Amino acid sequence: MFAKFNLKLGKDDLKNNKEFYNIGLGMYVTQKRTVHTNLDKYLSPDGSLDASSIEADWFPSVNAHVFLSHSHQDETTVLCLAGFLLMNYGITSFIDSTVWGYANDLLKQIDDKYCVQSTMPSGGHTYDYDKRNYSTTHVHMMLQGALAKMINRCEALIFINTPHSLNVRDLGKESTTSSPWIYSELLMANTFPARSPQYYEILKAERSDSFEHFSLEVNYKVGLRSFVDISLNDIQNSANKTARKTARKVLDQIYLDKGLMKADVLKG
Repeated sequence: MFAKFNLKLGKDDLKNNKEFYNIGLGMYVTQKRTVHTNLDKYLSPDGSLDASSIEADWFPSVNAHVFLSHSHQDETTVLCLAGFLLMNYGITSFIDSTVWGYANDLLKQIDDKYCVQSTMPSGGHTYDYDKRNYSTTHVHMMLQGALAKMINRCEALIFINTPHSLNVRDLGKESTTSSPWIYSELLMANTFPARSPQYYEILKAERSDSFEHFSLEVNYKVGLRSFVDISLNDIQNSANKTARKTARKVLDQIYLDKGLMKADVLKG
């Protein structure tokens, strides 16, 4: 990852643009299908998790320029943003909910096989508490690993900063989030070493419903000080400075305008 941005969006930004939304939705559906297909491979026929497969690369066919970290409540806006970036500038986004939105489905498959304590007359199940804790730990670690690899493979991470993703009561204080997924993604973004944009060009050439509805609320401090503030206007203004609206040109111009890259690097 080269850059990390803090994008503040209003609730109505891009929300009503059906063309952007449909493009973003198509991207989301394709990525979700790929994510599910690959993660399903880790579930052996007997219902166990295949550790050797987990060691392999997660989604080798998913290539994206930017990783979009967001609250599930902002999914419509995020899909519009993904469509906006792709349609105007050829910038491909990875939408993080394609991974963490799958956690419940994967857990259900495992728990129905290994964690059932009793079956109710209605057909539902009660589950063994200790076994459920064990299975949940493994699945969450597996999905977090998937997110980590995707973040590290993307050139930039854009955090969608809205009242849904950060706690509004913390305005003016150190920000916190109630989402463990957002917390882990921002933590990884602050931890991974920076790589140059050229690294991702070389890498590309070489490569031919969520958990946020719990009544239990846990607040995680998030470190946004090293994130660079950005807006849709900033993205558009940078893009307008480029003769060719390609992902490479637009991203480089954004880095230049935000002081992340020097002009002589671009000329080189």
